[in-house]
Amino acid sequence: MNFNVKRSCFFVGLPLLLASIQANAETLRLICPYTYSIDAQAKQTPTSGDAFFTIDYDTKGVASIRKEGLGAIFTGTVSEDEIRGEAKYEIGELRITETLFINRYTGAMTLSHSAPDGRGLIFYGKCRTAKDRLF
Repeated sequence: MNFNVKRSCFFVGLPLLLASIQANAETLRLICPYTYSIDAQAKQTPTSGDAFFTIDYDTKGVASIRKEGLGAIFTGTVSEDEIRGEAKYEIGELRITETLFINRYTGAMTLSHSAPDGRGLIFYGKCRTAKDRLF
């Protein structure tokens, strides 16, 4: 097979593959207000804020999760009961891991941030679907 035929197969086949993935994909948009956090020393602190997640997943439950304001993508899973994801990124020399867990029945959410040096913070909140746009 010559190069032009291979290139044609690639440019014809890739859009078809992407279309089939999108046809089998679901999207969830969640707003997750959090009310407190716990640090690495187990100190609980009242806090407030919102995390907004867009979760794209296929029929096998493989998920790509985007968190508003974070450039890194969480890779994870969506099942009947829960949503799980993990993102790894660096800020300067510091490597950060964020881990997300959401119970699909209660909406309970934990979002943990951890670094290799033992520092970390876990946010606790409750998610709801974001059905309506504000703007």
